[in-house]
Amino acid sequence: HDFLGEHKNPDMVDVATVNKWGEMVTVSAGKFIYQMDEDEDDQVDLREYAIMKYPVTNALYAEYDPNFEKPHPRFSVKNNQPVVGINYFEATIFALWLGRRLPLEKEWEKAARGVDGNPFPWGDAMGYQAGYTNTCDFMQGKTNTVNKYENGISPYGCFDMAGNVWEWCAQLYSSQYSTSKITRGGSWLNYLVNAKCTFRNSFDPSERHMTVGIRCATLPLTEIDEE
Repeated sequence: HDFLGEHKNPDMVDVATVNKWGEMVTVSAGKFIYQMDEDEDDQVDLREYAIMKYPVTNALYAEYDPNFEKPHPRFSVKNNQPVVGINYFEATIFALWLGRRLPLEKEWEKAARGVDGNPFPWGDAMGYQAGYTNTCDFMQGKTNTVNKYENGISPYGCFDMAGNVWEWCAQLYSSQYSTSKITRGGSWLNYLVNAKCTFRNSFDPSERHMTVGIRCATLPLTEIDEE
């Protein structure tokens, strides 16, 4: 209980930092187009939930682990850049510390694209127009500050759900043929096509990759089972 309450304890953390970079946005209840299933009967129904407005920043992660040494400072070192090099297990424990969890893929995708099946959080790609996202097409060569791309926010107000860093997602069921865990959203090292809201990637859960970060959602799980 002490561990799970640290993020609210002003003697343990800078609460203002936790509140600022841990800010949540609400995703309303209802159905949405998941992947390519545009038929209304195939749409996924979710209860209302909240998800973080930004990917977890270096500043926020440092409140959890003050002794954390950035594994890839060349690509993410500023307080308002996303933390990278956190593996799946570490991401899961961090989310629990924050009183949250990793989002399911369906929750992540709805927060990213809205209900109408947007290919990108802001809608159509409109070619390689700068100012919406950070992918390798734009040759920045590192992460951006998480509040930079206001043009690229999702319908629910989330930043960086395309590009910047991949984000770990929780999986209820694992394949018997693979131990890899799913990530979503693309990164600064990948092309724009990999940043589509429907694109699925995976990494070994123990890997601390320079392009992989975290975004948390609220408890409990929100998918509504259809009879």
